[in-house]
Amino acid sequence: MREKGALIRDHGVCPVCADQAVAGSTLGVRHPTFECPDCGYPTHCCEDHWRQDEQHRKEVCEYLRTANEDEHDLRSGRRMSEFEFP
Repeated sequence: MREKGALIRDHGVCPVCADQAVAGSTLGVRHPTFECPDCGYPTHCCEDHWRQDEQHRKEVCEYLRTANEDEHDLRSGRRMSEFEFP
């Protein structure tokens, strides 16, 4: 999980910074370092940008939270009845 967060921080961009940047320019675009409290992934460069990005919370956060929970379940080692076949 930490590796995935590091990968996002290294290669991702803050969507608010990207929207504010001049078309075609990457100046002022920062990497996401603020972890969304809802989904657990680093999604924005700071809490202020996370609060501004209502679209993230409405459209993306639920999918990221589900992926995060599923990954935790798969790595937990617990027995899952969903994968038991006759």
